[in-house]
Amino acid sequence: MEMITIDERGVRRTLAQGEVVFEEGAEGDEMFVVLDGRVDIVKRINGETTLLAQVVKGDFFGEMGVIEVASARSATALAGQDGTRVLAIDQARFVYLVSHQPAFALAVMEALSRRLRATPEFYAA
Repeated sequence: MEMITIDERGVRRTLAQGEVVFEEGAEGDEMFVVLDGRVDIVKRINGETTLLAQVVKGDFFGEMGVIEVASARSATALAGQDGTRVLAIDQARFVYLVSHQPAFALAVMEALSRRLRATPEFYAA
């Protein structure tokens, strides 16, 4: 399999535990790669905060923000521990990576497919 290389161009952020990367309902225009630490993806369901996923070093999240630019975030992303570092990738960089690295495009598609299958709504038809 082809190696995926993200040269870390973009904005890097270091976060404290509980610090918000983005909030549910906010307009999105970036995706993020976890460089160190952990990011928790949470959603308010029936007034309760529910943990949907934990994203760790090397994984990415928020990709819908660069695929459907200006769409509302479907969940909140929070740093899961102190010292979590993320790299923000804007739409222009995302398009460049997809067009120059087919393995990156495939990795995003595989993640989207996995995440879609993990949602109960996928099977409710």
